[in-house]
Amino acid sequence: MTIKTTLGALSGAVPALSALMGEKLPIGAAVKVSLLAKKINAELEVFNEQRAKLFKEYGLEKAGDTVAPARLAEFNTKADELYKCSVEIGVDALTLDQLKAASITPQDVIFLVDAGLLDDQQAQAPPPP
Repeated sequence: MTIKTTLGALSGAVPALSALMGEKLPIGAAVKVSLLAKKINAELEVFNEQRAKLFKEYGLEKAGDTVAPARLAEFNTKADELYKCSVEIGVDALTLDQLKAASITPQDVIFLVDAGLLDDQQAQAPPPP
């Protein structure tokens, strides 16, 4: 199965994936998380290069720089296009079973589900007993 997502969603999921990389997980889950991280890092290298070019094009080369008001709408449109670029990751999404040994925040779950990295069919709350 392939994960279909956007560069922006992947970028947002990096802290959650980094947190999982620091967890002690069963071997199967650890392998899956490491495969995801490796493939996502490859996608984000291109994203970060393009984002840096965009920032440079609009004069955002150091902290505190701002886009000229006359060019702000154009910058925002191009940045939005970059964040919405579709990507496919050739790895299955994580499952709740694979992460049952992990300590993960609700915020991280949201980012992982939004990026398609955690199977959202399984991320539904279980019915009350």
